[in-house]
Amino acid sequence: MTIVFEKGMCSRGRRDWIEWASVRNTSPCGLIFLPPLIGGNVSHGIGMFRWLIRKGYDLISFNYSGHDNSSGRFSLGATLRDTVHMLAHAQRLASTHRLPLFGIAPCYSAIPLLYSAYRLKEPLQGIVLINAVLRLNPAAVARSFWAHYKKMFPAQI
Repeated sequence: MTIVFEKGMCSRGRRDWIEWASVRNTSPCGLIFLPPLIGGNVSHGIGMFRWLIRKGYDLISFNYSGHDNSSGRFSLGATLRDTVHMLAHAQRLASTHRLPLFGIAPCYSAIPLLYSAYRLKEPLQGIVLINAVLRLNPAAVARSFWAHYKKMFPAQI
């Protein structure tokens, strides 16, 4: 099995770009899109899931705005825009090579992945979300949910 590592820049306009990296197999069984962790870079996601490369999957990840060689300033809004842009890029690659497209997102990166999948009309055949929280307090989750729900739908309470 031959594995090829590629790195490049994806343009978002005249002076904006997103740095990306991918690992490709000669005969892949699918493409996995890996949004990065906040403060992470392209090598983190690819490193965490390198065992999927050995299973025959191609991987693609990127750097959010303001990280490594990606232009712009980091912000939560930028993570959403960057992820939509790069998921569209991954969707084109998967379509060109006739591969199913999957997404994997640990921790915060789940938010931009779900947002992007919705914005692009759900181009993913499957999503794996990984929560790194080892112990969850159900009461805190319930309070957070109700606080958010009251703000979003005040007339229905």
